[in-house]
Amino acid sequence: MSLHRLSFLVVVATLLAAAPAPRPAPRSAPMPTRTPRLPAVSAGTPAAVPTRLTVPFDLFFHELRSYGAWVQTEDGKWAWRPTRVASDWRPFGQGTWAFTDVGWFWLSDEPWGWATSHYGRWALTKPKSGTSPTSPSIRNPEWFWFPAPDWSPAQVEWRQGDTGIGWCPIQGSQSSDSAIGSPQSAIESGWTFLPWSNASRAALPRPGTLTAFRQPNTLEALVISSTTAQTATPELLSQTHPISNPNQAGPDRSLVERKTSRRLSPCRILDSGQPRELLLVARDETAVVAFRPLLKESAEQIQQFLTSQAERYRALEKRKTKL
Repeated sequence: MSLHRLSFLVVVATLLAAAPAPRPAPRSAPMPTRTPRLPAVSAGTPAAVPTRLTVPFDLFFHELRSYGAWVQTEDGKWAWRPTRVASDWRPFGQGTWAFTDVGWFWLSDEPWGWATSHYGRWALTKPKSGTSPTSPSIRNPEWFWFPAPDWSPAQVEWRQGDTGIGWCPIQGSQSSDSAIGSPQSAIESGWTFLPWSNASRAALPRPGTLTAFRQPNTLEALVISSTTAQTATPELLSQTHPISNPNQAGPDRSLVERKTSRRLSPCRILDSGQPRELLLVARDETAVVAFRPLLKESAEQIQQFLTSQAERYRALEKRKTKL
């Protein structure tokens, strides 16, 4: 399902069920004077995820196929590569960071980000020779997504400091912190940097979207674009340090509040039954609508599924040539 840019949306709560994703309102559009509240949480209800859907990987396979190609990489594993992206595209480069009870949640501008931002790993690699007929001239490594069943609010590693925050895709078991020694390696490892000086322009809520219920000193999300963030350089990253706590999904709360002069206000996560993710701005709070099902298959079983699909495709092509 195609999605437009996710910066912020003003919608009624009754659209959360199975209705098509609404088009984002123009940035200049005023907030409605009467906006319904989001569904209330019963007293004593924990903020944890309710019973989550369980789906086969087949759903991911067909949804992503509309936006890219499944290719066997040079290490023999199957991965997905997006098409129709810029030559300097990198994961987690354009979207929105929403602060939630489970950490900083990445809402990608890409319509397929609901899958690739929260499951699996990205890596710079090349297709296996002869397995990518649509891209025979690939010489330099490109970004490929390797699927896996574990969900996360964002599959990234972080750096933080007095100059800003940086993040890049988690690339397998090897930290990319060791790959920032030169400008080219910093770019190739996928680091994006948000200077604190740009945080006010990136912050939600913004003037004009506030009501008596939502105070101007709160921070719920950061909109990441080419005007607020930039490709990190070794100089910028050298002024930050990695966040080593594996249970910490994002920069220190106290640091963000001190640098932005705003109090972080967590967004609630509302589970969707459809492959999409949205940021909903309602009367007195902001919420994230997310599709985060449990996958039936393990990473190994997913690779077996992709191999079987490739074999099926080759068999069909062979039959076509005989006709």
